Amino acid sequence: VAVVTVGSIHAGLKNNIIPAEAKLELSLRYPDDEARARVMSKVERIIRAEAEASGAEKTPTITTDHTLPPTINDPDATSRLTAAFRRAFGEG
Repeated sequence: VAVVTVGSIHAGLKNNIIPAEAKLELSLRYPDDEARARVMSKVERIIRAEAEASGAEKTPTITTDHTLPPTINDPDATSRLTAAFRRAFGEG
């Protein structure tokens, strides 16, 4: 399980002119390094395939600005909080 968020897209200055380049900024959330590697591989595959399918003259440049380790919640604290929420708000 992972989440890919499109945080921003920057391309062109006019709605009727095809821009020479576009910048897509993503954010990934993942439970472990293995999931991160799988998601990154799929994102890169999709970006390259879309560029090729559209006839882009240049191969996309894919860069990683920063990477943080996955957030892993403490199992005991999560269990206690989940139980408290169920008592306060009910199931679901």
